[in-house]
Amino acid sequence: MKRIIPLLMCIMILLSSVSQILADSYGNYKDMTNSVVRVVVFWDVTLKYKDGTTRNCRECTWATGSGFAVGKKGDDVTYFVTNRHVVEDDLTGTSETGIDDNLRTYTATYKLAGRYIMLDDKGTRYPIEVVTENKGGPDLAIIKLKKPIDLKISSVLNPFDDATKLKGTRVWSIGYPGAQDEILDTNDEQERFNSSVDRMSVGSGVFSAVIDGSVAYGGGTLIQTDVTINHGNSGGPLVDEKGGVLGVCTYGVTVDKQGNYIQGMNFAVSINEVTKLLDKHKIPYRTVNNKIAGIPISVNMIIILLVAAGVVSILVLVFLKNPSAQQPENNLQQQPDNNPPVVNPPEPPGGDLPPTLPFNPSAPPQPSASDRFLLGIYGPLADQRFGVNPNGRIVIGRDPERCNIVFPPSTPGVSRVHCEIFFENGKSMIRDLNSSNGTYVNGVKLEPNTAVRLHRALPIDIGSDKNRFALQ
Repeated sequence: MKRIIPLLMCIMILLSSVSQILADSYGNYKDMTNSVVRVVVFWDVTLKYKDGTTRNCRECTWATGSGFAVGKKGDDVTYFVTNRHVVEDDLTGTSETGIDDNLRTYTATYKLAGRYIMLDDKGTRYPIEVVTENKGGPDLAIIKLKKPIDLKISSVLNPFDDATKLKGTRVWSIGYPGAQDEILDTNDEQERFNSSVDRMSVGSGVFSAVIDGSVAYGGGTLIQTDVTINHGNSGGPLVDEKGGVLGVCTYGVTVDKQGNYIQGMNFAVSINEVTKLLDKHKIPYRTVNNKIAGIPISVNMIIILLVAAGVVSILVLVFLKNPSAQQPENNLQQQPDNNPPVVNPPEPPGGDLPPTLPFNPSAPPQPSASDRFLLGIYGPLADQRFGVNPNGRIVIGRDPERCNIVFPPSTPGVSRVHCEIFFENGKSMIRDLNSSNGTYVNGVKLEPNTAVRLHRALPIDIGSDKNRFALQ
């Protein structure tokens, strides 16, 4: 007995050491902030006037989102995951007409100026290349730095098989919401694009449900959550309490097909879709059980396991070759313990969890065409999202009988029926409906009853800049 106890203790120590080695650094959702970056895409704009003059505006239009690093543990990071709609170039080569402040008509054309990640408070830009926009698949993209950096660490992904075990558990979104940038009263680029950890926003909620990829809009499995996902959060991680990435924050839905307002319906592309894409492009990544690029354990871990197994085998052989070690110290038989101690499960963090949101798989929520939605920036509808129906139109105003997006009756500057947004040949359009105070896109007043092309991220002012939207 004296010999078998040290033997068992040695085996337990070895197994514990191996399990600690195989377990990745996976501890707190706050640790995930060390993996998150801001993603920014800029476009140059050229204005051509009827008199033949032109005006070039460098990086006049931009779109922002978030992303998170992937790679091997301890390596400098090169690859990041985000949403396709964050980095896609849907403006280059397009044009639209408008009228400037001097009532001169112009034609504006767009050209991609650059894509970058930003991660400090100095406005430092790191150029990126798009590895894949995953066209035809879930709203995902993989981006790559031209040179690895050691300023961020690779995230720990948490693929899951049984979503029922996750329902009701707390989750967090991490990123750089655009609404936070919009409230800044500054034109200083360094401050506007401050991408430090201190500026990063963290929101919390509940893992509500999973929508199967066979019925989800755009394909790919989606996670439903009540965590608020604002413009700019797109592409950022949705993580569990230990910082394991469960999904990629993608969009929220605030209006159903019948025009009814809904709450707590936000969606993230499942991390299972991310690992498929990373495997397809042979990009390494970490998971909670230390899988790297689809391989359960690395070569180093296999060596460690073999060494541990060898040591245990030697100890067992030594013990078996010594007959005296197998003899009991006395004739007393140790009785088995039939009453093992009861261990109470740990309390969930943050107290009682709110109830899980209902999910109807036969009627998945439908975002707008090409994943578009209208986001309130300023005014009484700020931070609300409105899906754009590709087969219909959105009418904005104060009349609840004729409008889909309804302002409060006392909202100054907004007409009863002010303007409309619709799709024409797959392109988003906007038209002022002869409003009293006008509709403005990117600061330019629209001609009444004239449809013009509406591009993503351009500010839409309803009567004044105090009532602002943006198409996302």
